[in-house]
Amino acid sequence: MGVIVLALLAVLCVGATLRSSWALALIILMFTLEQSLQGSVAIFRAQPALANYVIAIFVGLSAVRAVFALERPFLGYFGRAWWFSILIFGWGAISLLWSPSGQFAASMTREGLPYFVLCVIVAPILIDDIKDFASVATLVLVFGTIIALTMILNPEFNIRSGRLGFMLTETVRSNPLAIGELGGILMIVSVLYRGLRATRSFTVLRVGAFVVGTALALYSGSRGQVLFGGGTALAFFALARQVRSIASFAATTAMVLLLGASLLLLAQLFLDTDLASRWDSSVLAEGAEIRRLNILDLFIAFGRNPLAWLIGLGWNAFSSVTDSSKEPYSHILAVDILCELGIPLFLVYCLLLREVFRNSRALFEFVRDDPHLRSAVAAFIALAAYQFLLSNKQGHLWGVCPMFMFFLLVSRVRMRHDALAPEPEPAPQPAT
Repeated sequence: MGVIVLALLAVLCVGATLRSSWALALIILMFTLEQSLQGSVAIFRAQPALANYVIAIFVGLSAVRAVFALERPFLGYFGRAWWFSILIFGWGAISLLWSPSGQFAASMTREGLPYFVLCVIVAPILIDDIKDFASVATLVLVFGTIIALTMILNPEFNIRSGRLGFMLTETVRSNPLAIGELGGILMIVSVLYRGLRATRSFTVLRVGAFVVGTALALYSGSRGQVLFGGGTALAFFALARQVRSIASFAATTAMVLLLGASLLLLAQLFLDTDLASRWDSSVLAEGAEIRRLNILDLFIAFGRNPLAWLIGLGWNAFSSVTDSSKEPYSHILAVDILCELGIPLFLVYCLLLREVFRNSRALFEFVRDDPHLRSAVAAFIALAAYQFLLSNKQGHLWGVCPMFMFFLLVSRVRMRHDALAPEPEPAPQPAT
């Protein structure tokens, strides 16, 4: 298995040096590829950060190449969405000066800083136009499915307490949420992206990616990834398809729903007791109650400090104001931004969401008559929505950089298309 995973890394890195779309796919897949490497190759387990360094080097080389190869490479880079994102992260870093969490908050910031650079600073330069969405979607389907299989079939990965993973050290276990996140990504892209041609081989790839992605998300024990992945795919299905016939669209939708229901039924029949127990209503209710109490703790501290309404309680103040010893952050990004960064920054966050929505809608209008590109754009907009949902279920500011990345990718492509699209030829004037 180690040889296969090393070969995957080598192919993706070589591809990244030649094409920026490969580098972008590498970023999207990096968190699970890293875990697959750590679970299969001894040196990557002994040096957990090694995979990140290797990926960062090749992505950096690809970004430098893109700067010199693209026409007006920074066109669409410094847009409103980018400045809103920088303002949010910048204020989060500044607020460490008055955060009651001190060293712990600073440590979390340092851990997230490399991912911020990769996702927010570097990734947007890697995409040029709408067609790149299609290229990246294909790469994610192919390599994401293979990476998922290397974890499902690897005996080093096992299920403990209802979650798939492996022991990185004697006391540290791998992150099941990142594993489940890839499962959700595969579910979304396989359902929404149709490919350039509806060939039998590509249909088999899509079906295989959906089955493998659903299995990976279920085995990871990440309930939000399963629900958000499947729900987002269904919610954006109509956006990805041209409705030429109500009957055919209804039939296709019914097939997707039937496939999803069949997989969930099989999951109930074949998942072991630990995995199935995570879907018990009482366990789900317990998770929801923890989130509710987290929100309440932050709102109480925020309400008692009028100065915090303006400047926030400080990044990661939650870990100091809560009574919970198991929760290092609230898991709900929107509440974190409001209470820890203040009302002005929450308004910036709302402006960011509005800007991304406007850019997504405009981008869809550009491709609505092209079935292939329409499905690719719908898949990327859906991935942005998926990351947004996850950020308000499990994330903190420096841990949800992929969400900001998808926001910026959509916004950059919209701006570049506006500026570089050829002007329509004027209609001929009638002869006088």
